[in-house]
Amino acid sequence: MASPRSCTTLCLICGLEKHEVGKLHCFPSVLERSRLWQEKMNIVFTGHTLRHLRICSNHFTEDQYLNRINWRLRQDAVPTLQPANQIHKPEASTSMDEIHRETDAVHSEFHMMDAIQEIQLNTSRIKQQTEHRVAVEPLGNTHGIIPWVILMMTAPPKTLDLHTLSHYFKRHILNFLKRKSNRATSTWYALGDANADGENNSLSYKNFEFFLYFLYLKLVYHYSAVLSKKGVSSNLIVLSYKHFIKKLYAIHNYVVISL
Repeated sequence: MASPRSCTTLCLICGLEKHEVGKLHCFPSVLERSRLWQEKMNIVFTGHTLRHLRICSNHFTEDQYLNRINWRLRQDAVPTLQPANQIHKPEASTSMDEIHRETDAVHSEFHMMDAIQEIQLNTSRIKQQTEHRVAVEPLGNTHGIIPWVILMMTAPPKTLDLHTLSHYFKRHILNFLKRKSNRATSTWYALGDANADGENNSLSYKNFEFFLYFLYLKLVYHYSAVLSKKGVSSNLIVLSYKHFIKKLYAIHNYVVISL
């Protein structure tokens, strides 16, 4: 897991690297300004400045710069979720190659949406299947997982094959489950089972459900762009993600049943 001091070299929103944009800007060191940036980026406020994260210059308008030559931002500059500038946007063209690329992008979006809907349906089914063996306590604040997810996702493995991704995230997710089983304040408790020491374990199902959905969206958003550049079919990417998420759910079910 990345430490809060480790820095990313990608834009948190669009996943572009430093050489693809004019500048990668750090989140502000002042907590209030960082909070404003996080709200604009639809990030639940964590109470941290998130200085290790970056937003590229495409998300800032021209009037938010004091000096565009050295990319110096104004004190009150706030990024936009949608790109404000397309610095490297090529001129319009009607070539067949571009038409094919646009068509592939549209098909990819539809496949992504179908996959996301399937994940949502799977979440509902698993919740229903699990209710008969768990008792529900009042849900508490699930925001505590956000910093951990952000830190983990900003330090992806160097290789991008499915096996490496599965191994990487499986290791982190099992560590997460172990921590939650020891210190969950608002949890779903497994009934009638105990561990080797005779003590009941607990699992924050709601946090896990949120984590899976956040992880899936981040993977789709970031790795699809990277893998597409390497010539991997968008259909293959979606199928790999769906297979990967099913494996994560299998891990979750195993842990719940084993508690």
